[in-house]
Amino acid sequence: MLKKRKNINQNFETYNKLGGLEAPPEKILQIKFQPPAIYGVSVLISLILNYFFIYFKTNISHLLPIGFLIVLFGIFINMWSMNKYRFYKTSPHPKHQPQKLITDGPYKYSRNPLYLGTFLMIFGFGIASDILLMSISAIFSLILIHFFVILPEEEYLTDLFGNSFFEYKKQVRRWL
Repeated sequence: MLKKRKNINQNFETYNKLGGLEAPPEKILQIKFQPPAIYGVSVLISLILNYFFIYFKTNISHLLPIGFLIVLFGIFINMWSMNKYRFYKTSPHPKHQPQKLITDGPYKYSRNPLYLGTFLMIFGFGIASDILLMSISAIFSLILIHFFVILPEEEYLTDLFGNSFFEYKKQVRRWL
């Protein structure tokens, strides 16, 4: 395993010297569904169901301020997370190999602040816009992301960062 990793790293360095932006296939996190697609499809389905089925209508408009605050908190978490990626000159994109394990900022409190922030934005928007199905779909999206993205991602990061990621997992919870 160690010898294989060394060869992969040498290939990746050569690839980057040639101007490649994406990691070679053996260095890419292999996931079946991209998180933005999961969230996007769930929002689309919730909007379609809300439009066509009147019995899904709710009256939670009195919760608009709470929903709005949840959306703002989600935006804040995502912006804070993305600033950390820029600061450490690495990318959250699955086709790019992480250059550093980020453990500060929002990553000090959650191992998945980008997924959490996006969930909060969709969940809060569902409440603020009186579309309860959107908030429910955000919960289902988070469950799908947990099993089909986060678990493989954590295995990948353990392989990539070894004991550093293992120790990080012991100190920081997956969500909060």
